[in-house]
Amino acid sequence: MKIFNRFITSFILILCLAGFGSPAGAVSPAEVNLVKKAVVDGDDISLGDISSIHSSDPKLVEILRRIVIARSPLPNSTKTLSKEYILTRLKQHKVDLAQVRVRAVRQIDVARSSMTVPKKRMVEAIESVIGEKIAGIYEAARIQKIKVPQPVLLPKGTLSIQIDMGRNTRLLGAVPVAVSLYVDKKYEKKIWATAYIEALTDVVVVKKALGRYQTIDREHLAMEKRDLAKLPESALLRMADAVGKRTTRSLFPKAVVKSEYVELPPMVRRGDLVTIIAESSEMKLRTRGVIKETGRKGDRIRVANMDSNKIIYARVFDSGTVIVDF
Repeated sequence: MKIFNRFITSFILILCLAGFGSPAGAVSPAEVNLVKKAVVDGDDISLGDISSIHSSDPKLVEILRRIVIARSPLPNSTKTLSKEYILTRLKQHKVDLAQVRVRAVRQIDVARSSMTVPKKRMVEAIESVIGEKIAGIYEAARIQKIKVPQPVLLPKGTLSIQIDMGRNTRLLGAVPVAVSLYVDKKYEKKIWATAYIEALTDVVVVKKALGRYQTIDREHLAMEKRDLAKLPESALLRMADAVGKRTTRSLFPKAVVKSEYVELPPMVRRGDLVTIIAESSEMKLRTRGVIKETGRKGDRIRVANMDSNKIIYARVFDSGTVIVDF
């Protein structure tokens, strides 16, 4: 589209300079006075940005003003244009320098205007998006802090900010945040920030020290609020998941109780006498047996049938009963 517009501009310019639609000899010459320094806002440097143009023909003035001389420098940067370069660009646009007098300086320094996106503006955008998301996930969550790079320089215009954390991002602990910056709805830059999110939850902790294989009572434990981001996945969140079980290792006060730190105590041990029950829809048999290995409720263990002296496998039902599953 830009190439097409430039073609149209050059075509109209040729017609104007050729006196198209005007009496012979009625062409109004134009005078272009280049300046030493200029500041531009857009992506292109036009002749109107770096000069003052005078002519009795307003249409010709407007056409000359729109001629693109060069691309603009980056925000807060400067580009130097020589007199020779500018004249070459005018010739490329079919400008008849006999009809358009150019009063040229030796060179022109063109700066790009810019605006600073403050860190506060980016932080506020991140807080708004993350705050809404975590409110629907956790009961007690907050953003501890947000780290963003230094303030960003962008071209002048209307700023809009888009925040993205990815679909599968876990909104806990240190969360990477993509901050996309747009000026006048045009994408300009992406930076990365980090948001630190804290979500508090009740967790089971040790109140009184426990030795290895010690049975856990309610008095040994307490519930405390801890940051979910810093908790292991196996941390117990209900006291009922620990009370009545025994420890697999020594535990000290304030320690978070994990699932691997507790186990059901053995219900039967090697040498215990038990009743073996074998039951189906058609019959139910009972006999005596001897436990051959330690087992907890629900474990499938080896049991010696005292009548046949054969080893069978049975499931621990209680401290005096095992069941053979058909």
